[in-house]
Amino acid sequence: MPEDEGLKAAGGSSFYADVVRVNYSPYTFLLEFGLVRPEGPIDELGSVRLSPHTAAIMARIMSSQVKKYETDHAPITLSEEVLRQSGLEVGPE
Repeated sequence: MPEDEGLKAAGGSSFYADVVRVNYSPYTFLLEFGLVRPEGPIDELGSVRLSPHTAAIMARIMSSQVKKYETDHAPITLSEEVLRQSGLEVGPE
């Protein structure tokens, strides 16, 4: 089976991504998803545009689901390097 087979469903509506870039304007949030390849640049897979209200709801849902995941499985640890690369503050939570 080719390496990329199974990453995208028919029509490209479902895929695995290990990187996301988030941008916003006064009226919309843009989430651009990609896949890091060791041998080259990031493969751009797709994007989603959300209203600010939907983005805020999604942020709360994601936060809740990550907490539930960590309770059920194990805490997700993020290295300082990953936090810096993501533009997030490094330090105690």
